[in-house]
Amino acid sequence: MPMFRCLTLAGLVVVLAGCQSAPVQDTQRQLFQSYLAQGQLAQADQLLADAGKRGVDAERLAPYQRQLADAYLRQGQDALQAGDLNTATTALSRARSLLPAAPALTTDLGDQLDPQVRSIMLPLLDKGDYAALAEQFDSLADELRTCNCRIVLEARGSWQSNRAAELLRTRLGDASEVEVSHIASRVPRLLLIGGGAQE
Repeated sequence: MPMFRCLTLAGLVVVLAGCQSAPVQDTQRQLFQSYLAQGQLAQADQLLADAGKRGVDAERLAPYQRQLADAYLRQGQDALQAGDLNTATTALSRARSLLPAAPALTTDLGDQLDPQVRSIMLPLLDKGDYAALAEQFDSLADELRTCNCRIVLEARGSWQSNRAAELLRTRLGDASEVEVSHIASRVPRLLLIGGGAQE
């Protein structure tokens, strides 16, 4: 009967679609694990972000977020031992944003670093709205000049950071040092790290 044939065909399409999606998911899992093994955490981070945008359920992503947070925590610990405070702070911050309630991320490395860190998001930089970004920097200039803190500009790449750092340094003067860090998977931001510049 035509109706029966239509239902059978529809069922077959659903089954085939399921069979096709499984290898894709397996490939993504393997790629994620490969990125972790090679220490390519930004790429693993981007893979998870893409999965979330495709509508993958948050509960299914949770174990991978835990693995990524652990990897960022290890990266932070290694950087701390090497004396690289900037990388250590950045890695810990990302680990906390992935799993803010995890006890290991609120103790241990955090206790060893112990700076007061303030994060100021710069979504205008992603939009390429440098006029509005300049106004945001104008509103922050007095605080940044007097905060006695390390100022770290996190951008997705040099194509963002060069212009933003120039705008910021113009407002702060030569006496204030602005460090630059590139993290492709994160919304641009300023990190104000208490304790002043590292000796």
